[in-house]
Amino acid sequence: AIAKYDAASSIDPSVPAYQSNAAACWEKIQNYEKMEEAARKCIAADKAFVKGYFRLATALKNRNDLSSCIKALESGLAI
Repeated sequence: AIAKYDAASSIDPSVPAYQSNAAACWEKIQNYEKMEEAARKCIAADKAFVKGYFRLATALKNRNDLSSCIKALESGLAI
């Protein structure tokens, strides 16, 4: 599924849901570094897509980067 979401994102990088869904897949296999990368791409695609910030915060929490996790959540709440 991740490869398909990445392929879709390469065709139309303006759709944040592709990278958001890829981030969810990375979460399921507990690869939080890749989850963070996908979440950041999601946010880059659409800064108003709140779920991207949630995905980023989840990845950062699981990487034990709690200060960055809080910042990501605050950014999402500010939208």
